[in-house]
Amino acid sequence: GIDVVDTHVLIQKLKDIKSEVDQLNETYKAGKLFKEGVKLVLLGKPNAGKSSLLNLLVQDEKAIVTEIAGTTRDVIEAKTVFGGVQFQLSNTAGLRETKDQVELIGVDRSKKEALKADVLCVVLGLDEQETWEETLSLARTVGASKTLYLVNKADLFKDVQIDDVRKKLQSIIARLDQKAVLLTSHLDLGTRSRVLNGAKEIVGDLSYLDQAIISSARQFEGAQYCSQMIEKSLAELEQNIGAEFVAMYLKEALVSLQRILGKVYDDQILDRVFKEFCLGK
Repeated sequence: GIDVVDTHVLIQKLKDIKSEVDQLNETYKAGKLFKEGVKLVLLGKPNAGKSSLLNLLVQDEKAIVTEIAGTTRDVIEAKTVFGGVQFQLSNTAGLRETKDQVELIGVDRSKKEALKADVLCVVLGLDEQETWEETLSLARTVGASKTLYLVNKADLFKDVQIDDVRKKLQSIIARLDQKAVLLTSHLDLGTRSRVLNGAKEIVGDLSYLDQAIISSARQFEGAQYCSQMIEKSLAELEQNIGAEFVAMYLKEALVSLQRILGKVYDDQILDRVFKEFCLGK
């Protein structure tokens, strides 16, 4: 007296469900950016103006600014919100050859921090154009795919034109995104909006606030596992194996989704929660 769903109908339904789960998986990167913020890392030579730019971008005196090269010797972090998006900014020690052990550690940390960037902001001082090629060569070793080139200290050169700057960079960088080159100055309040809007544009579509998203590694792992179990079910059904044999895979998929929704708890989930959050008694 039990009605069994037609195999072809079941396959189509499972394909539709898998498509929805895969779409959910694709929101992980956007969800992570929403939860943690877009990470911007300022990288460049000493005295390129990175500290002044950081202070302008976060609208606070976070970094010490002096004319002495190598003032910043460690990673300085700060947060700001712009256009409904949170940004995590990191100012790094200036990239240069040095025998100072403390500064060497700072330069090494700069490179490691740059690897974590969602957007790498390479700061180039207009007053030191002869060092641009060296700076860009060092930045390339980081391997960042999304880069903004901030041609800084524009206030020192009133007649500088953005097209001329882009042509010069084009001669050094073969495949240069023209929109990724910005003229900046810590004295120009418009710099903040140009840089942060440029970062939003280069990161990509952030219009995810009105849809379901996953933002933690645990949720992402769960949704991936759910998709894998559905895929196994489909493979067995398409080989004309009875529907009852795929019930185990489907149950695994269902439980995985329930864990994401908080409807099922186990020791592993509680361990992850306690690791990721500080919970009081």
